[in-house]
Amino acid sequence: MNAINKSNGKYNFLTGIISILLPAVILFDWLYNLLQINIQAGLYLKSLLTLIFIFFIISHKIRGFKFKNVLLYFLSLFLIYSLISTQPLQNLYFTARIAYWIFGSLVFYYLFINNYFSEKRFRLMLLLVVSIASIFTIQLMSQSEEHQNASAYLLLWSFPFLLSFRKSNLIKIAIGISIFAIIITIKRGAILALLISLLTYFYGMAYITGSFKNKLRVFAGSIILFGFALFVIYTNWEFVSLRLEDTTGSGRDKMFLGIISNYLDGDFFEIFFGRGINSVQRFTALFLAGNSRSEGVAAHSDWLQYMHDFGIFGLMFMIILHFKFLSILRFHKIHKTQLFPIVLMSYTIFALTTIYSFILNTPDAIILGILLAFLSSETNKIKNERNRNFKTFIPTSAL
Repeated sequence: MNAINKSNGKYNFLTGIISILLPAVILFDWLYNLLQINIQAGLYLKSLLTLIFIFFIISHKIRGFKFKNVLLYFLSLFLIYSLISTQPLQNLYFTARIAYWIFGSLVFYYLFINNYFSEKRFRLMLLLVVSIASIFTIQLMSQSEEHQNASAYLLLWSFPFLLSFRKSNLIKIAIGISIFAIIITIKRGAILALLISLLTYFYGMAYITGSFKNKLRVFAGSIILFGFALFVIYTNWEFVSLRLEDTTGSGRDKMFLGIISNYLDGDFFEIFFGRGINSVQRFTALFLAGNSRSEGVAAHSDWLQYMHDFGIFGLMFMIILHFKFLSILRFHKIHKTQLFPIVLMSYTIFALTTIYSFILNTPDAIILGILLAFLSSETNKIKNERNRNFKTFIPTSAL
């Protein structure tokens, strides 16, 4: 018993440290970006968290995480391509950014599957993350008339968690302020993913709800949330309408076609292995600015970025990642679990954002990694519980 208490105390300390450091990363990143501090404290904290994650992974066997192999494969691609590139040190920095959230997802899975991360502590951590991201996003947008990413996508990935928590007044406030913060960034991709994912969430709720009375409650909840979102859009219509007038997507359609054309114009080796890590940025520097010395932009599409950079290996990563996500979704739909609406919403956000955004190489993807860990651990718990219940109904004579 003493050994068990000692073990639980160790994990309690670990989850306490993570619960403090993760919101602190968001806070200090914002303070640095807003020029309130001169030291990249957020970068140092991410490095510290990465070291904690690595040490934990080395000392623990992490089994059953559905996304483990595909995420480690993705990280290996970055590592190998960085080492053979012409700028290995610079590209290893991008690899470290990915290692941060991938290793974090593995650690969170272990903590979730073994119930070491209490719901109360995790909820508090996420509320701190959402509050910091929302407040600074609102502050930034109140001082700017231009659309900006701010923390729109980080908040978007936090939404499935907020809707999975018990709906206290604090959670309702967090949901409302998150919707407001996402919409006022005027990021069409984030707003589109928010609205469509809310639709799929309420569809999922209606799907698993049996009685007509409960379906009415779901419908009423959807009206309230959509009504609030539309109210925010209406009160900021001047900025929204100006943004909607940009029908070209800031040239994204031409850039997409240029990236695809450049990839397909390559020889067999370039099509199979890709043109190298961050090759999209080198291409867009010429394609958009006509100068190889200028700073190129990423593809604004995870599919196109990794296809161009890693060729068939990049496409394999995206296909497998989607396949594993869909297999979890299929399980919850077949069994009509309470988690189905959350999984459906999560996959909707994932499917949309990977098409027209570039999120998998950013530290903010840590929220996605935690979401994948949560969905995988909860799915395994449900499967294990069903297997135990099934065995209890098997007659002894049949064994």
